[in-house]
Amino acid sequence: MFFGLEVHLSVQRIGARRASRECTYAVHVQLDHLEELTGGYDFATVVTRYWEGFETGDEEIKSSALRWLRAEYSTRTDARKALGVRTIIDDANVYDQLKLLAGCTSDFWDCEK
Repeated sequence: MFFGLEVHLSVQRIGARRASRECTYAVHVQLDHLEELTGGYDFATVVTRYWEGFETGDEEIKSSALRWLRAEYSTRTDARKALGVRTIIDDANVYDQLKLLAGCTSDFWDCEK
């Protein structure tokens, strides 16, 4: 999935440059509908932060985002310091996060958007 994330973000970058708009905006628009779901705002924020790390070559941000997506943060304080999000993936919300991940990946390969 994470390799697919980089592929999709590269495609978004090309499309955004052709349309003369900011790449972060293109990624945000792609994930906008996920913000309505439980935990969606933080999920979209993490993917956007991953994009920023990908675009700037900041491996620390990319690593932090992947760590959040893999549910490796044990405290919300650590996640907030690293990514600016207020939630972590834990036993209580793993199902919601799986739905977000599924929605995100299905959007990535939907060429109509």
